[in-house]
Amino acid sequence: MREGLFRLKSGEENSSVEQDKVSLDSSESPRKRDYQKLGMLEAGKSQGVIISFKLWLRRVYVMVIRESREFDNREKTRLTRLRQEIIGLKGKVEKLEHQKGDSLQQITTHKEHIEQLQKEIHQIKGGEKVDASQLKERVDPIAFIMGSLILFALTAYLIIFYTSVIYSAFIYDVKSALMEGLKAGDIFLPTIVNLKAIPKTHAEYGWIGSTFLIVSTSMFIALGYLIHKFEETKQYGKVVGLFVFTLLFDAFLAYQIVEEINIAKYEIGMVEVPWSFNMVWTQVPFYIIIAAGFAVYIIWGLVLSFVLKEKEKLRPSKVAIREKSSRIRFLKREIESLKNQIRELDEQIKNTEMAYQSKEEELEVNVYDPSQMKSCINAFAIGWNSYLSQVVGKNDQKRRSEEVMEIVEEFVNNLSSVSLNKVEK
Repeated sequence: MREGLFRLKSGEENSSVEQDKVSLDSSESPRKRDYQKLGMLEAGKSQGVIISFKLWLRRVYVMVIRESREFDNREKTRLTRLRQEIIGLKGKVEKLEHQKGDSLQQITTHKEHIEQLQKEIHQIKGGEKVDASQLKERVDPIAFIMGSLILFALTAYLIIFYTSVIYSAFIYDVKSALMEGLKAGDIFLPTIVNLKAIPKTHAEYGWIGSTFLIVSTSMFIALGYLIHKFEETKQYGKVVGLFVFTLLFDAFLAYQIVEEINIAKYEIGMVEVPWSFNMVWTQVPFYIIIAAGFAVYIIWGLVLSFVLKEKEKLRPSKVAIREKSSRIRFLKREIESLKNQIRELDEQIKNTEMAYQSKEEELEVNVYDPSQMKSCINAFAIGWNSYLSQVVGKNDQKRRSEEVMEIVEEFVNNLSSVSLNKVEK
Protein backbone atom coordinates (compact mmCIF):
# COMPACT_ATOMS: atom_id res chain seq x y z
CA MET A 1 0.00 0.00 0.00
CA ARG A 2 2.71 2.41 1.06
CA GLU A 3 4.98 1.42 -1.79
CA GLY A 4 2.15 2.16 -4.19
CA LEU A 5 2.01 5.69 -2.91
CA PHE A 6 5.54 6.33 -4.11
CA ARG A 7 5.40 4.44 -7.42
CA LEU A 8 5.77 6.98 -10.24
CA LYS A 9 3.32 6.49 -13.11
CA SER A 10 4.70 6.56 -16.61
CA GLY A 11 3.17 9.07 -19.06
CA GLU A 12 1.22 12.18 -18.31
CA GLU A 13 -2.31 11.97 -16.98
CA ASN A 14 -4.93 14.39 -18.31
CA SER A 15 -7.41 16.14 -15.99
CA SER A 16 -10.89 14.57 -15.75
CA VAL A 17 -12.89 17.45 -14.32
CA GLU A 18 -16.59 16.80 -14.99
CA GLN A 19 -18.21 20.04 -13.87
CA ASP A 20 -18.26 21.69 -17.28
CA LYS A 21 -18.54 19.81 -20.53
CA VAL A 22 -15.92 21.77 -22.41
CA SER A 23 -13.52 19.77 -24.55
CA LEU A 24 -9.81 20.51 -24.27
CA ASP A 25 -7.83 21.55 -27.28
CA SER A 26 -5.53 18.64 -28.12
CA SER A 27 -2.71 21.07 -28.77
CA GLU A 28 -2.95 22.50 -25.24
CA SER A 29 -1.55 20.37 -22.40
CA PRO A 30 -1.02 21.40 -18.79
CA ARG A 31 2.50 22.46 -17.82
CA LYS A 32 4.05 19.77 -15.65
CA ARG A 33 6.09 20.78 -12.62
CA ASP A 34 8.90 18.41 -11.54
CA TYR A 35 7.55 17.64 -8.05
CA GLN A 36 10.22 14.98 -7.38
CA LYS A 37 12.95 17.51 -7.91
CA LEU A 38 10.97 20.06 -5.87
CA GLY A 39 10.73 17.54 -3.00
CA MET A 40 14.46 16.93 -2.97
CA LEU A 41 15.21 20.67 -3.15
CA GLU A 42 12.85 21.65 -0.33
CA ALA A 43 13.98 18.76 1.85
CA GLY A 44 17.52 20.09 1.52
CA LYS A 45 16.45 23.61 2.49
CA SER A 46 14.68 22.39 5.62
CA GLN A 47 17.13 19.61 6.41
CA GLY A 48 14.30 17.09 6.05
CA VAL A 49 12.33 18.40 9.07
CA ILE A 50 9.02 16.54 9.23
CA ILE A 51 6.99 19.66 10.06
CA SER A 52 8.25 21.32 6.88
CA PHE A 53 7.22 18.21 4.94
CA LYS A 54 3.67 18.44 6.28
CA LEU A 55 3.45 22.09 5.30
CA TRP A 56 4.80 21.35 1.85
CA LEU A 57 2.18 18.68 1.27
CA ARG A 58 -0.42 21.44 1.61
CA ARG A 59 1.57 23.67 -0.75
CA VAL A 60 1.81 20.90 -3.32
CA TYR A 61 -1.95 20.47 -3.10
CA VAL A 62 -2.43 24.19 -3.78
CA MET A 63 0.09 24.12 -6.64
CA VAL A 64 -1.75 21.30 -8.39
CA ILE A 65 -5.06 23.13 -7.98
CA ARG A 66 -3.59 26.34 -9.41
CA GLU A 67 -2.05 24.54 -12.33
CA SER A 68 -5.35 22.86 -13.06
CA ARG A 69 -7.16 26.17 -12.94
CA GLU A 70 -4.55 27.92 -15.02
CA PHE A 71 -4.28 25.42 -17.86
CA ASP A 72 -7.52 23.45 -17.83
CA ASN A 73 -9.99 25.17 -20.18
CA ARG A 74 -12.90 23.39 -18.61
CA GLU A 75 -12.05 24.73 -15.17
CA LYS A 76 -11.49 28.20 -16.59
CA THR A 77 -14.91 28.10 -18.21
CA ARG A 78 -16.54 26.93 -14.99
CA LEU A 79 -14.95 29.65 -12.91
CA THR A 80 -15.75 32.33 -15.51
CA ARG A 81 -19.37 31.23 -15.65
CA LEU A 82 -19.65 31.23 -11.86
CA ARG A 83 -18.16 34.71 -11.58
CA GLN A 84 -20.56 36.04 -14.21
CA GLU A 85 -23.49 34.46 -12.43
CA ILE A 86 -22.37 35.94 -9.12
CA ILE A 87 -22.09 39.40 -10.68
CA GLY A 88 -25.57 39.02 -12.18
CA LEU A 89 -27.08 37.84 -8.88
CA LYS A 90 -25.45 40.66 -6.93
CA GLY A 91 -26.77 43.13 -9.50
CA LYS A 92 -30.23 41.65 -9.06
CA VAL A 93 -29.98 42.06 -5.28
CA GLU A 94 -29.00 45.71 -5.72
CA LYS A 95 -31.96 46.26 -8.03
CA LEU A 96 -34.35 44.59 -5.58
CA GLU A 97 -32.92 46.64 -2.70
CA HIS A 98 -33.47 49.78 -4.77
CA GLN A 99 -37.09 48.79 -5.43
CA LYS A 100 -37.58 48.09 -1.74
CA GLY A 101 -36.15 51.50 -0.88
CA ASP A 102 -38.54 53.17 -3.33
CA SER A 103 -41.49 51.33 -1.80
CA LEU A 104 -40.46 52.34 1.73
CA GLN A 105 -40.14 55.95 0.58
CA GLN A 106 -43.62 55.80 -0.98
CA ILE A 107 -45.06 54.44 2.28
CA THR A 108 -43.46 57.29 4.20
CA THR A 109 -44.86 59.83 1.69
CA HIS A 110 -48.36 58.28 1.87
CA LYS A 111 -48.33 58.36 5.67
CA GLU A 112 -47.33 62.01 5.67
CA HIS A 113 -50.12 62.75 3.17
CA ILE A 114 -52.65 60.90 5.34
CA GLU A 115 -51.59 62.91 8.40
CA GLN A 116 -52.03 66.13 6.43
CA LEU A 117 -55.50 65.09 5.18
CA GLN A 118 -56.59 64.11 8.69
CA LYS A 119 -55.40 67.49 9.94
CA GLU A 120 -57.40 69.26 7.21
CA ILE A 121 -60.54 67.23 8.05
CA HIS A 122 -60.16 68.20 11.71
CA GLN A 123 -59.85 71.86 10.73
CA ILE A 124 -62.98 71.68 8.55
CA LYS A 125 -64.95 70.06 11.36
CA GLY A 126 -63.68 72.84 13.59
CA GLY A 127 -65.38 75.43 11.40
CA GLU A 128 -62.81 76.27 8.75
CA LYS A 129 -64.49 77.45 5.54
CA VAL A 130 -64.10 75.45 2.33
CA ASP A 131 -63.70 76.98 -1.11
CA ALA A 132 -66.27 75.18 -3.29
CA SER A 133 -64.25 75.99 -6.42
CA GLN A 134 -61.42 73.81 -5.11
CA LEU A 135 -63.61 70.71 -4.89
CA LYS A 136 -63.73 68.03 -7.55
CA GLU A 137 -67.51 67.71 -7.27
CA ARG A 138 -69.43 70.67 -8.68
CA VAL A 139 -72.76 71.91 -7.32
CA ASP A 140 -75.68 72.07 -9.78
CA PRO A 141 -78.67 73.72 -8.05
CA ILE A 142 -80.92 73.29 -11.11
CA ALA A 143 -80.24 69.55 -11.19
CA PHE A 144 -81.05 69.32 -7.48
CA ILE A 145 -84.37 71.19 -7.91
CA MET A 146 -85.40 69.13 -10.93
CA GLY A 147 -84.43 65.91 -9.20
CA SER A 148 -86.41 66.88 -6.11
CA LEU A 149 -89.54 67.60 -8.18
CA ILE A 150 -89.22 64.29 -10.01
CA LEU A 151 -88.66 62.48 -6.72
CA PHE A 152 -91.77 64.08 -5.23
CA ALA A 153 -93.88 63.09 -8.25
CA LEU A 154 -92.57 59.50 -8.24
CA THR A 155 -93.16 59.22 -4.50
CA ALA A 156 -96.79 60.32 -4.95
CA TYR A 157 -97.14 57.84 -7.80
CA LEU A 158 -95.77 54.96 -5.72
CA ILE A 159 -98.07 55.80 -2.78
CA ILE A 160 -101.11 55.82 -5.04
CA PHE A 161 -99.98 52.72 -6.93
CA TYR A 162 -99.24 50.58 -3.90
CA THR A 163 -102.33 51.68 -2.01
CA SER A 164 -104.37 50.62 -5.04
CA VAL A 165 -102.53 47.32 -5.47
CA ILE A 166 -102.62 46.42 -1.77
CA TYR A 167 -106.30 47.35 -1.63
CA SER A 168 -107.07 45.20 -4.70
CA ALA A 169 -105.06 42.27 -3.32
CA PHE A 170 -106.28 42.20 0.29
CA ILE A 171 -109.43 44.34 0.75
CA TYR A 172 -111.28 44.63 -2.58
CA ASP A 173 -114.20 42.16 -3.00
CA VAL A 174 -113.92 41.36 -6.69
CA LYS A 175 -116.97 39.09 -6.80
CA SER A 176 -119.29 41.72 -5.27
CA ALA A 177 -117.88 44.36 -7.65
CA LEU A 178 -118.59 42.12 -10.60
CA MET A 179 -122.16 41.47 -9.48
CA GLU A 180 -122.78 45.18 -8.97
CA GLY A 181 -121.23 45.91 -12.33
CA LEU A 182 -123.50 43.40 -14.07
CA LYS A 183 -126.60 44.92 -12.51
CA ALA A 184 -125.47 48.42 -13.52
CA GLY A 185 -124.30 47.27 -16.95
CA ASP A 186 -120.70 48.17 -16.14
CA ILE A 187 -118.15 45.37 -15.54
CA PHE A 188 -114.96 47.50 -15.38
CA LEU A 189 -112.53 46.14 -12.78
CA PRO A 190 -109.64 48.39 -11.72
CA THR A 191 -106.52 46.22 -11.40
CA ILE A 192 -103.67 48.74 -11.27
CA VAL A 193 -105.01 52.05 -10.01
CA ASN A 194 -108.12 52.31 -7.90
CA LEU A 195 -108.68 55.92 -6.86
CA LYS A 196 -111.57 54.83 -4.65
CA ALA A 197 -109.31 52.58 -2.55
CA ILE A 198 -108.75 55.02 0.33
CA PRO A 199 -112.34 56.45 0.46
CA LYS A 200 -113.89 52.98 0.36
CA THR A 201 -111.50 51.61 2.97
CA HIS A 202 -112.23 54.59 5.21
CA ALA A 203 -115.99 54.14 4.73
CA GLU A 204 -115.85 50.44 5.58
CA TYR A 205 -113.10 50.27 8.20
CA GLY A 206 -112.72 53.82 9.44
CA TRP A 207 -109.47 55.61 10.22
CA ILE A 208 -107.65 52.47 11.22
CA GLY A 209 -108.28 50.85 7.82
CA SER A 210 -107.38 53.90 5.76
CA THR A 211 -104.29 54.61 7.92
CA PHE A 212 -103.10 51.01 7.48
CA LEU A 213 -103.55 51.24 3.73
CA ILE A 214 -101.49 54.42 3.44
CA VAL A 215 -98.79 53.39 5.91
CA SER A 216 -98.33 50.02 4.19
CA THR A 217 -96.80 51.83 1.23
CA SER A 218 -94.02 53.16 3.49
CA MET A 219 -92.45 49.70 3.41
CA PHE A 220 -91.50 50.21 -0.24
CA ILE A 221 -90.23 53.73 0.44
CA ALA A 222 -88.07 52.35 3.26
CA LEU A 223 -86.74 49.59 1.02
CA GLY A 224 -85.76 52.17 -1.59
CA TYR A 225 -83.93 54.24 1.02
CA LEU A 226 -82.09 51.17 2.31
CA ILE A 227 -81.00 50.34 -1.23
CA HIS A 228 -79.52 53.83 -1.48
CA LYS A 229 -77.61 53.48 1.81
CA PHE A 230 -76.30 50.00 0.98
CA GLU A 231 -75.19 51.18 -2.43
CA GLU A 232 -73.45 54.15 -0.83
CA THR A 233 -71.46 51.82 1.45
CA LYS A 234 -70.83 49.38 -1.45
CA GLN A 235 -72.83 46.54 0.15
CA TYR A 236 -73.99 45.31 -3.23
CA GLY A 237 -75.08 41.90 -1.96
CA LYS A 238 -77.72 43.52 0.24
CA VAL A 239 -78.78 45.78 -2.63
CA VAL A 240 -79.41 42.76 -4.85
CA GLY A 241 -81.28 41.04 -2.01
CA LEU A 242 -83.63 44.02 -1.56
CA PHE A 243 -84.30 44.21 -5.30
CA VAL A 244 -85.15 40.51 -5.43
CA PHE A 245 -87.43 40.82 -2.39
CA THR A 246 -89.30 43.78 -3.91
CA LEU A 247 -89.70 42.01 -7.25
CA LEU A 248 -91.07 38.89 -5.58
CA PHE A 249 -93.46 40.92 -3.43
CA ASP A 250 -94.75 42.79 -6.50
CA ALA A 251 -95.18 39.48 -8.29
CA PHE A 252 -97.12 38.11 -5.34
CA LEU A 253 -99.47 41.12 -5.29
CA ALA A 254 -99.99 40.90 -9.06
CA TYR A 255 -100.72 37.16 -8.86
CA GLN A 256 -103.19 37.69 -6.01
CA ILE A 257 -105.10 40.29 -8.01
CA VAL A 258 -105.39 38.38 -11.30
CA GLU A 259 -106.26 35.18 -9.45
CA GLU A 260 -109.16 36.78 -7.56
CA ILE A 261 -110.49 38.41 -10.71
CA ASN A 262 -110.45 35.13 -12.68
CA ILE A 263 -112.00 33.14 -9.83
CA ALA A 264 -114.79 35.73 -9.50
CA LYS A 265 -115.41 35.68 -13.25
CA TYR A 266 -115.61 31.88 -13.22
CA GLU A 267 -118.05 31.86 -10.31
CA ILE A 268 -120.48 34.23 -12.03
CA GLY A 269 -120.11 32.45 -15.36
CA MET A 270 -118.09 35.02 -17.30
CA VAL A 271 -115.37 32.41 -18.07
CA GLU A 272 -115.75 28.66 -18.50
CA VAL A 273 -112.27 27.48 -17.42
CA PRO A 274 -111.47 27.41 -13.68
CA TRP A 275 -108.32 29.14 -12.47
CA SER A 276 -105.00 27.30 -12.39
CA PHE A 277 -101.51 28.54 -11.56
CA ASN A 278 -100.12 28.23 -15.10
CA MET A 279 -102.78 30.64 -16.37
CA VAL A 280 -100.95 33.53 -14.72
CA TRP A 281 -98.31 33.58 -17.49
CA THR A 282 -101.01 34.52 -20.04
CA GLN A 283 -102.53 37.31 -17.96
CA VAL A 284 -101.44 40.73 -19.28
CA PRO A 285 -102.46 42.57 -16.05
CA PHE A 286 -99.95 40.41 -14.18
CA TYR A 287 -97.03 41.87 -16.17
CA ILE A 288 -98.46 45.38 -16.18
CA ILE A 289 -98.71 45.45 -12.40
CA ILE A 290 -95.10 44.28 -12.00
CA ALA A 291 -93.76 46.73 -14.59
CA ALA A 292 -95.80 49.67 -13.26
CA GLY A 293 -94.59 48.99 -9.74
CA PHE A 294 -91.10 47.49 -9.81
CA ALA A 295 -89.74 49.48 -12.78
CA VAL A 296 -90.89 52.80 -11.30
CA TYR A 297 -89.58 51.68 -7.92
CA ILE A 298 -86.06 51.25 -9.42
CA ILE A 299 -86.27 54.67 -11.09
CA TRP A 300 -87.41 56.19 -7.81
CA GLY A 301 -84.40 54.68 -6.03
CA LEU A 302 -81.98 56.09 -8.61
CA VAL A 303 -83.54 59.54 -8.41
CA LEU A 304 -83.42 59.39 -4.62
CA SER A 305 -79.67 58.64 -4.70
CA PHE A 306 -79.11 61.49 -7.16
CA VAL A 307 -81.06 64.01 -5.08
CA LEU A 308 -79.36 63.06 -1.81
CA LYS A 309 -75.93 63.35 -3.42
CA GLU A 310 -76.78 66.72 -4.93
CA LYS A 311 -78.05 67.85 -1.54
CA GLU A 312 -74.70 67.00 0.03
CA LYS A 313 -72.95 69.05 -2.65
CA LEU A 314 -74.82 72.10 -1.40
CA ARG A 315 -72.63 71.83 1.72
CA PRO A 316 -68.98 72.25 0.54
CA SER A 317 -67.56 71.29 3.93
CA LYS A 318 -69.27 67.91 3.82
CA VAL A 319 -68.11 67.30 0.25
CA ALA A 320 -64.55 68.24 1.21
CA ILE A 321 -64.57 65.84 4.15
CA ARG A 322 -65.93 63.06 1.95
CA GLU A 323 -63.29 63.66 -0.72
CA LYS A 324 -60.46 63.74 1.80
CA SER A 325 -61.77 60.63 3.58
CA SER A 326 -61.96 58.84 0.25
CA ARG A 327 -58.38 59.87 -0.48
CA ILE A 328 -57.26 58.57 2.92
CA ARG A 329 -58.90 55.19 2.27
CA PHE A 330 -57.16 55.02 -1.10
CA LEU A 331 -53.76 55.84 0.41
CA LYS A 332 -54.22 53.20 3.12
CA ARG A 333 -54.96 50.59 0.48
CA GLU A 334 -51.83 51.72 -1.38
CA ILE A 335 -49.77 51.36 1.80
CA GLU A 336 -51.01 47.80 2.34
CA SER A 337 -50.22 47.00 -1.29
CA LEU A 338 -46.70 48.43 -0.88
CA LYS A 339 -46.17 46.42 2.32
CA ASN A 340 -47.12 43.24 0.49
CA GLN A 341 -44.71 44.24 -2.30
CA ILE A 342 -41.92 44.78 0.24
CA ARG A 343 -42.55 41.35 1.75
CA GLU A 344 -42.26 39.81 -1.71
CA LEU A 345 -39.06 41.80 -2.38
CA ASP A 346 -37.57 40.64 0.93
CA GLU A 347 -38.26 37.05 -0.04
CA GLN A 348 -36.69 37.58 -3.48
CA ILE A 349 -33.65 39.30 -1.93
CA LYS A 350 -33.22 36.45 0.54
CA ASN A 351 -33.45 33.80 -2.18
CA THR A 352 -31.10 35.71 -4.49
CA GLU A 353 -28.52 36.23 -1.74
CA MET A 354 -28.64 32.53 -0.91
CA ALA A 355 -28.19 31.78 -4.62
CA TYR A 356 -25.06 33.93 -5.08
CA GLN A 357 -23.62 32.76 -1.74
CA SER A 358 -24.03 29.22 -3.00
CA LYS A 359 -22.23 30.23 -6.20
CA GLU A 360 -19.41 31.79 -4.18
CA GLU A 361 -19.06 28.59 -2.20
CA GLU A 362 -19.00 26.66 -5.46
CA LEU A 363 -16.30 29.03 -6.68
CA GLU A 364 -14.16 27.98 -3.72
CA VAL A 365 -14.54 24.29 -4.49
CA ASN A 366 -11.20 22.81 -5.49
CA VAL A 367 -11.62 20.80 -8.66
CA TYR A 368 -8.76 18.53 -9.54
CA ASP A 369 -7.89 15.15 -11.00
CA PRO A 370 -7.44 12.83 -7.95
CA SER A 371 -5.00 10.55 -9.78
CA GLN A 372 -2.89 13.53 -10.87
CA MET A 373 -2.98 14.94 -7.33
CA LYS A 374 -1.79 11.64 -5.84
CA SER A 375 0.92 11.32 -8.50
CA CYS A 376 2.30 14.77 -7.73
CA ILE A 377 2.25 14.19 -3.98
CA ASN A 378 3.96 10.81 -4.39
CA ALA A 379 6.60 12.40 -6.61
CA PHE A 380 7.26 15.11 -4.01
CA ALA A 381 7.56 12.47 -1.26
CA ILE A 382 10.01 10.42 -3.37
CA GLY A 383 12.15 13.49 -3.86
CA TRP A 384 12.03 14.22 -0.13
CA ASN A 385 13.08 10.67 0.75
CA SER A 386 15.84 10.81 -1.88
CA TYR A 387 17.39 13.67 0.00
CA LEU A 388 17.05 11.80 3.31
CA SER A 389 18.82 8.77 1.84
CA GLN A 390 21.83 10.98 1.14
CA VAL A 391 22.17 12.72 4.50
CA VAL A 392 21.06 10.25 7.19
CA GLY A 393 22.16 6.81 8.24
CA LYS A 394 20.51 3.65 7.00
CA ASN A 395 18.62 2.91 10.23
CA ASP A 396 17.48 6.49 10.69
CA GLN A 397 16.60 6.71 7.01
CA LYS A 398 14.19 3.76 7.27
CA ARG A 399 12.45 5.27 10.29
CA ARG A 400 12.10 8.70 8.76
CA SER A 401 11.00 7.28 5.39
CA GLU A 402 8.27 5.26 7.12
CA GLU A 403 7.15 8.42 8.95
CA VAL A 404 6.98 10.30 5.64
CA MET A 405 5.00 7.43 4.09
CA GLU A 406 2.48 7.44 6.95
CA ILE A 407 1.98 11.20 6.62
CA VAL A 408 1.49 10.91 2.86
CA GLU A 409 -0.95 8.03 3.21
CA GLU A 410 -3.03 9.91 5.77
CA PHE A 411 -2.97 13.09 3.69
CA VAL A 412 -4.03 11.32 0.48
CA ASN A 413 -6.85 9.47 2.25
CA ASN A 414 -8.16 12.71 3.71
CA LEU A 415 -7.78 15.07 0.77
CA SER A 416 -11.46 16.01 0.86
CA SER A 417 -11.27 17.05 4.53
CA VAL A 418 -7.88 18.73 4.55
CA SER A 419 -8.31 22.31 5.74
CA LEU A 420 -6.37 24.60 3.45
CA ASN A 421 -6.24 28.31 2.93
CA LYS A 422 -8.21 29.70 0.04
CA VAL A 423 -6.54 29.28 -3.28
CA GLU A 424 -5.88 32.56 -5.03
CA LYS A 425 -7.98 33.11 -8.15
